[in-house]
Amino acid sequence: MKRFAYARWIVVLAAVALIIGCAAGTTATKSDDVPKILLSPSSGKASAAITVYGTGFQPGEEIDIVMVVGAGEKVGLGTAKVEAIQANEHGAFTAKTAIYVRAKPGSYVVEASGSKGSEASGKLTVLPK
Repeated sequence: MKRFAYARWIVVLAAVALIIGCAAGTTATKSDDVPKILLSPSSGKASAAITVYGTGFQPGEEIDIVMVVGAGEKVGLGTAKVEAIQANEHGAFTAKTAIYVRAKPGSYVVEASGSKGSEASGKLTVLPK
C-alpha cells in the first residue's frame, strides 16, 4: 500500500514539473519574438562607429534605422555601403553605421522600424569631443 502511494506522488510531482517547464518555455519563446535592438557601443562621440544588432523582426523585413535628435526630428543612420538593411530568415540583422556627425553631447533614442510593422528602440549617449 505504501509503495502505491509513493508511486502516485512521484507521478503527481513529475506532472507538476512538466507543466511548470512547459509554461516557462512558452514565456521565453514569446519574449524572443519581441523586436529588440542593441547598440554597440552604446556611447561615443559624434561620428563614432557603432553597430546596431536587431532580433525579433519579421524574416525578410527591410529595416530603417533613425536617431531621434529633437522633437519630431529624426536622422537616418544607414550602412557604410548605403544598402538596404534586411532581417535574415531568423528575424535578425546587423548594421554598421555611425553616430550622427552633428549630434551634441547627451542622451538619444535610436529607432529601428521594419517594413512589416516591427519596431524597437535603444538608448545612445553622445559624449563630448
